[in-house]
Amino acid sequence: MTACIAWWPPWLIMTAAHAMAWPLAWLPLGRLQTAHRNIIAAYPDLGFLKRQWLLYRCLVHWLATAMEVLQAGTPSWNGRCLAKRMHLEGLDNLDRARKQGCGVILLSAHVGNFPWFVLRLAVEGYPVSVLYKEQHALPAHFFRGIMERFGIEGLAVQEGRHQATRQALRSLRNGRVLFIHMDQGRRHGEMVRFMGKMVRLPAGPAVLAAASGAPCLPAFTWRTRLWHVARIHPPLALMQKRTQQGLQANLQTMAKVLEQVILEHPTQWLWMHRLFKWSVAHPSCENTSLQEIP
Repeated sequence: MTACIAWWPPWLIMTAAHAMAWPLAWLPLGRLQTAHRNIIAAYPDLGFLKRQWLLYRCLVHWLATAMEVLQAGTPSWNGRCLAKRMHLEGLDNLDRARKQGCGVILLSAHVGNFPWFVLRLAVEGYPVSVLYKEQHALPAHFFRGIMERFGIEGLAVQEGRHQATRQALRSLRNGRVLFIHMDQGRRHGEMVRFMGKMVRLPAGPAVLAAASGAPCLPAFTWRTRLWHVARIHPPLALMQKRTQQGLQANLQTMAKVLEQVILEHPTQWLWMHRLFKWSVAHPSCENTSLQEIP
C-alpha cells in the first residue's frame, strides 16, 4: 500500500482523503471527541453543523498529510519530489539569523504538513534538528528512518524531556537549525493566553532561546489547493532577561504568533491534541473568531 501511495499525484491523495474523512467525522472516536471539545472551547458560538464541517475539513487535511508523510517514507521519494510540491519563502530571514553563530530556533505549530517542512529545509542543505515523538500507529522508528535518510538530527522526546532539552541546547550551540512545536498543552507548562483561554503551554522554546541566545523565528506551512507553502518569518523581539517575568513575557509573545497562524488556517490545525485539558477561564481572554471560513 505504501509503495502504491508513493506514486499518487496530489489530486488523487486529496480525493482519497475526502472519501475517508466524511464517514470518520461522524464516528465517536476518542481523538475526534477531543477535537470536538477543543473546537467548542475555542469557538463556543459556532453552531453544530459548522463545528462538524470544521472537523471534516480538518480530517481531510490530516488524512492527506498522513499519506504524504508515507510518501516521504518510501525509498523512491527524494528531495526533488519535495521541491516540486512545497514552496519555501523567507530563507533570507533564516540566513541572516544563522550569521549570528549561535544556532536558530524555528518556532512552529502542528499546522499544514509540518513534517515535510522539516525535510524541505534539509534538502536545501541546512543542518536541521527537530524534537519529535514516534507514533505508535506507525512502524517502529518510522520518523527516525526518514530523518536519517534526509540527514536530519532527530531528538526523541520519548527518551526523556531533560535529555532532549540538553541535546537541543547542544544542537543550537553547534549552529544548527532547531525545529520546535509549542502548541500542545502540558500539565506542568506555563500559563499563557491562547485561543481564548489561559492554557498551559511548554516553556521549552523560551528556555532554549534564553539559554542559548539563539534567535527565534516563526516558521509555518500550509496547504493550498494542490501545493504547500512554507514561510520563515523575521525573528521575534524577545526579552533578554533570564527571569520568570522575562520567560512569561516571551512565552506570551510566542503564543500570540501561534494563535494567529491557527486562526488563519483553522482547518489545517491538529485539533486532536488535549490542548484545553489544563486550561482555565480568564476575564482578559476574548473568544477567538475564524478568519478562514471552513
